[in-house]
Amino acid sequence: MNIKHLPFRLTSGLVLGSCLLVIAIAPKAQAQAAIQSDITGNIITNLSDITGPIVTTSDIAGGAFAPGAGRRTYLAFRNSSVEVAVNQAALSLNSQLGQPLASLLTATGNVDVSASQLETGLINATGGPSATTARTLSSSLRGLTAGGRVNPAKLAAAVAAYNALIDSSDGLFLRNPPEELSAIQSALGALVNAGLGAGGGQ
Repeated sequence: MNIKHLPFRLTSGLVLGSCLLVIAIAPKAQAQAAIQSDITGNIITNLSDITGPIVTTSDIAGGAFAPGAGRRTYLAFRNSSVEVAVNQAALSLNSQLGQPLASLLTATGNVDVSASQLETGLINATGGPSATTARTLSSSLRGLTAGGRVNPAKLAAAVAAYNALIDSSDGLFLRNPPEELSAIQSALGALVNAGLGAGGGQ
């Protein structure tokens, strides 16, 4: 039986979405007058040259950031307080983390070796994830806190990749998680919680 321990999940799409805005931008030729919506679909303000379907919480939770029809989707922090808090948490993380996660998150040192070590630790743990799932998570973490600046789209993608790994993991893996998983959970949790604490959860 594959027992899932959902408390390992960092956040739901709804909670993460409360820290972020989703903006779908169409090519100039297609854009006339449009709207910017928040993650729950509430209209925030009118903006020129921005259009597209309202992106839902499930879109973020599932990692779907491309609404199609030539549109590109961008994520932004909900307000400057959230952005500052998340970036301060990133700076703090960068000074505290040990190798190889620090190298991967900051994109410094031998990042490829660090990524490989992290993936191997996850895969070789009892009941560990597939190599593809571990690589996806590792890739999403690369440069996430580089320079103490967090890109909101990268943060959302990293949380989605982490949660996908948790959802696909064996119960044995979750009952006795490797230190790599605990470190990743702690790092991502610190970033998301900083945003929520700054008012992103209101």
